[in-house]
Order: sequence, then C-alpha cells, then structure tokens
Amino acid sequence: MRAGPQGPADYSDIINHQRHVSKRFAHMSATDRAAQFLPFDALSGFDDSIKETARLTDERRALGEGELNTLNARMAFILNQGLPSDEIELTVFVNDLKKSGGCFKVIRGRIKKISLPDGFIVMDDCSSVSISDICYIESEIFDAAGI
Repeated sequence: MRAGPQGPADYSDIINHQRHVSKRFAHMSATDRAAQFLPFDALSGFDDSIKETARLTDERRALGEGELNTLNARMAFILNQGLPSDEIELTVFVNDLKKSGGCFKVIRGRIKKISLPDGFIVMDDCSSVSISDICYIESEIFDAAGI
C-alpha cells in the first residue's frame, strides 16, 4: 500500500519481492554508477582558457641604434658578397597567433635566397623568414670580416 489519502505507505506489497535485474543491460559496477554523479565541467573550455591566459609571451622590443647598425651592416655584407656558404644563425621574433607578444626563435642554416621586394630570406630547408622579424644575425663570416 502506497502513500495517498489513506496515510503513509507501509510497502508491504513489495517488501519481499526480488530486486529487478535487467535482461537487456549488464550490471553496472559501483564505480561506474558513482561516476555518473561526479562533478562535470559546466564551463567547457574554461580550464583551457585559463591556461592560455597564464601562458607567458615575450614582448618585441625595438632594436637600439648600435644593434640596427650591426644588423644593417651584416645584411649589406651578405647582399654584396653573395649568398654565404657558411651557416648563418638568425634570431627572429615570431608573433604569437593567440595573444599579444610572441617569442624569440633561433634559426640555423644556409641562406638559399634573399628576396628584397618581398622582404623574405629563404633558408636551405625552404623555411622563410621575414627580414623585418630578424633581430640578430651571427656567423663566422662576420667575425672574419670584422663586422
């Protein structure tokens, strides 16, 4: 008898029945049942957003007059002498695609082509570097030339 107008239920009509076992679904373990009630990520992507905000980037700084003079002298040397067969080390600033700032990256290799109209240097591995992103150029050829 269930609760209703007559008063509280005493469950005498079902108290001695066997618990129902589904023939269609396998028995679920206690761990799996508990997992259904665990907290869920109500704000999907929020954790990723927090991690992205916390990720640090470098700020691009303006080169000083001496640094610009050295960079210009080395670029002029490369253009006047032809493409060096020696390895060159370029330090470039790479803008971050997701937030302001970026990072400094060192690229090593040989220069394959310089395209002044397009403003790019193509390296021997076919990667290209924007001339405006170059912060520093280093090579033994500059040491030998005293630049």
